[in-house]
Amino acid sequence: MILDPLYLAVGVAGAGADLYAMGTVLSAIQGVCQQAGAALVVVTHWNKTGEGRGAKRISGVGPGAWGRVLASAAVAHRTTSPDGATAVLGFEVVGGELADTAFRVRRRVWATDPTDLTSPLHYQVEVLADDPPDDQADEPPGARQWLLAALRAGGPHQTVKQLGDATAAQGHPLRKRTIQEALAELEERGLVLGTEQAPGLPRYWSATSPPDPGDQPAAPGRGR
Repeated sequence: MILDPLYLAVGVAGAGADLYAMGTVLSAIQGVCQQAGAALVVVTHWNKTGEGRGAKRISGVGPGAWGRVLASAAVAHRTTSPDGATAVLGFEVVGGELADTAFRVRRRVWATDPTDLTSPLHYQVEVLADDPPDDQADEPPGARQWLLAALRAGGPHQTVKQLGDATAAQGHPLRKRTIQEALAELEERGLVLGTEQAPGLPRYWSATSPPDPGDQPAAPGRGR
């Protein structure tokens, strides 16, 4: 049984801040679920204070106090284009009956014909793979690794904005300054190559060819 959202089922002003009032409202519903052998899933919102993370931001005292498993989701990145809308959601699950876990989901919605308001909509959801371990000396970790992967996947001549959109779509939103600093480090290592700086014009970045196993490593600070 799913209550979505919780405040419509409560229907009493201030009940969300009173644990005993919440117990009175939900005990009867919980009893029905137990008799039917069903689980009770309650959907509520985060508070607006911006304090805490994950389950610690769930509004009210009820879910956080009596919930056996607490799952929270946040939008890590969202993009909209004529081709559709894509959002990356970060999930965190905690509880006394399972190990704490976190994962990312990419959700995409698009129309068969974007110019036709009656066109059928398509909905796709996929769980994103965990980040690969940083166990390779030639693959820099963190932001540099994500940017290098985006350059190799998206092809040459990408701007900082394009790289930011690409990494964010994979669940790794990065600030502009972070991207610029990471690209400078990658350029020093000879893994990427940027165009010459020109006033008022963006720099375009390309990944250098990955080294072959039999090749000698490139000199520091030089591209291949």
